[in-house]
Amino acid sequence: MILFFFSCQSNPIIEDTYSSVIQEDSESDTSIDAQRYVLTSLLYLNKRGRLFIFDRENQQQQWALENNSDPVWQDARLTLDGQFIIHNECDVVNHDLSKAYLVRVAPDGTEQQRISAPGTHHSVDIIEEDLLVSLEYDVRNIETYGKVAGDQIVLYRNGNREALLSSFDVLVPSPVTDMWEHGFFPDAHDWTHANAVRWYPDTEQLLVTIPGLNALWSIDLDGRVKTVYLGRFTSRNIYEQGPMYQDSPYDIIDGGTFDMPHGATMDSQGRLWVMSNGLGNEAESTAQGYEIIDGQLQLFREIQIPIEGARSPGLGSVEYLEETNTVLVNWGILGVLEEVDENDQRLWQIETDLGEVLGMSTTFANLPQGL
Repeated sequence: MILFFFSCQSNPIIEDTYSSVIQEDSESDTSIDAQRYVLTSLLYLNKRGRLFIFDRENQQQQWALENNSDPVWQDARLTLDGQFIIHNECDVVNHDLSKAYLVRVAPDGTEQQRISAPGTHHSVDIIEEDLLVSLEYDVRNIETYGKVAGDQIVLYRNGNREALLSSFDVLVPSPVTDMWEHGFFPDAHDWTHANAVRWYPDTEQLLVTIPGLNALWSIDLDGRVKTVYLGRFTSRNIYEQGPMYQDSPYDIIDGGTFDMPHGATMDSQGRLWVMSNGLGNEAESTAQGYEIIDGQLQLFREIQIPIEGARSPGLGSVEYLEETNTVLVNWGILGVLEEVDENDQRLWQIETDLGEVLGMSTTFANLPQGL
């Protein structure tokens, strides 16, 4: 095992000032080209932050872009042509919904496009070059409960907003998890608190992670729920009694043991990978892999948190790396990013400085031109 530190070089835009990495030799000679680079967002305790790219092959940080203003960047994606980065921008401190944007930047930090996207939060993905998908708060006054904060999945086509699906279209608002009373949205029941959206062109479906419901939803571009995957202590009855299921039944797959899921992804085999942050002191934080057998979620992989006794109560993501049969785990608020092989050996690990927390991670094959 080798411990080393990144060298520090900076200019007014780009800084390479990251913390420590643990690297272990791997006997695998499998190509990692298609998922060689890892793009990750980082926040300074909900203020400012940075984006950075890590090179899995050379085991070093390749690029970083500082965010010097308080609205944070929680998620980022490389554009389909590989030349630019799309990131969101949102106010997670005062929840000023007007301070929300989808931003396109060049690698040198030059802003190419800024789309006003009021209420957008947590996550963004790219469907086509001029078609983005994001999550948006949907706050409504409900007679039984008062103000309830749900979510909408929203498309931005050439900068123009198109509402795709609201959680209110699918379910009748009700307490499902402890987040209902102890969430983060001010002056409202924090009902759904969706935190990740990912587009899969092969199946033409979106995967949305919804910790407030302890569930994952698969949705098509017609705004229809195709499949719901349920975590621990979550009943299928609320879906079967919901307005969308009554009109057009969809698959409901239970058996998951995850709590307060974050950053879920799906691999080419249709298996789900999810960060289970844990609800309550009795639930540990783990990174989990599920396959579907006989209509049930079956846990086949569970990666323990790398710091004994620690918790990761938010943010983060889990992605299966196809070429190397390894798992990329972003432990979110814990501030650890690592790659774990099939024998649970940690191939490398980045640990942030105190006060720096990780948002989400994603992989891609080639660096933008000029890096």
